[in-house]
Amino acid sequence: MSVHRSARGAAAISADPVEAAAWAENAGAMKRKLARNGSTLGTMGLAASVSSSSGERSAASAPGHLVRVSTAAIAAAGGTVPKLIEGLLDAVRVGNMEVKERAVGALHSLSEQSKENAELIGRDGLGLLVSLCSDDGSWTAQAHAAGAVEKLTFGSREMQLKVGRMKHGIPNLAAILRSGTGSAQEAAAGAIASISEPEENQAKLLKALVVPPLAMLLRAGGTTAQTQAAYALGNLASYPEGQTQLLRCSGVRSLLALLGSGKAQEYAARALARLAHDNLVAQNEICKAGGIALLL
Repeated sequence: MSVHRSARGAAAISADPVEAAAWAENAGAMKRKLARNGSTLGTMGLAASVSSSSGERSAASAPGHLVRVSTAAIAAAGGTVPKLIEGLLDAVRVGNMEVKERAVGALHSLSEQSKENAELIGRDGLGLLVSLCSDDGSWTAQAHAAGAVEKLTFGSREMQLKVGRMKHGIPNLAAILRSGTGSAQEAAAGAIASISEPEENQAKLLKALVVPPLAMLLRAGGTTAQTQAAYALGNLASYPEGQTQLLRCSGVRSLLALLGSGKAQEYAARALARLAHDNLVAQNEICKAGGIALLL
């Protein structure tokens, strides 16, 4: 975790006991504020992650049901988007898991709403969101955090490389991809698809063995997960090692199965083209599986 983040963060505090005490007091105040009725999150209308003793999750916290952050919510948080984002990041830092889920859900929603929001969140929050993708987080928090990471890194080589250079950046996302729930896996696949564009990250992703779970999503994932997986695999197939791993996972047949319909077919065809480049084994397998007719 970077020591250059906001001065409110514990990592930025020097050994000065006065500063440490001040941060602890602020953190305690934030916890009390978030716990009270009429807190910022409550005012925003973001329901708690568990709505009943039966364990049913509210639609507001479900990763697939993002609540759009309204102008009223922004006004309740101080009147500006930067202030709202600042408060949500603080909530992620000091809140319990329920608070973290609600706060990161709002950050995910904001990152979806505009590129400007994503850039604001990324300045101080990228590392925080990546850390929330760890095994310590709930699957809801992981799904929202990974979803936000995708939006923060989309089209930004700088942010993509930042995630790749974080000690736990790629390992955290790879762990969700291997063992997360459906929505968390889909979000992790999206984040991995985004950060797989720079060559520097591609080698690290192959080392993290993301190809097998991505290939599994081609067969068992929903349409969005299949599309994200096909895009990521197309990037990773640029490497000979990526080609080898994909062939071992029956990648040819899985990619061919996506041709002809659905949103994933464009990226499946792209992945097959890169897989077959200078690879006679892949070329033969595509021919034997009837791939030529499907690709025409």
